Amino acid sequence: PKNKHFKMLVVADGVGGYDFGGEASRYATQTMLNWFESLNKKYYYDINLLQSQIINELKKINNQIYS
Repeated sequence: PKNKHFKMLVVADGVGGYDFGGEASRYATQTMLNWFESLNKKYYYDINLLQSQIINELKKINNQIYS
């Protein structure tokens, strides 16, 4: 985001050794980064709301990878 005080670190692990595991990791990290950059700024100031949004997005990405 434009406010440089907010950072996101994404680590995608647990798909190594599977066919296309590297691609799945890249997809997960890039999708999460894109989501974070487009996130409504109101979420940055409410940790509980931000946490629930992160969990929802991770579930969505996981479902996309495994479908």
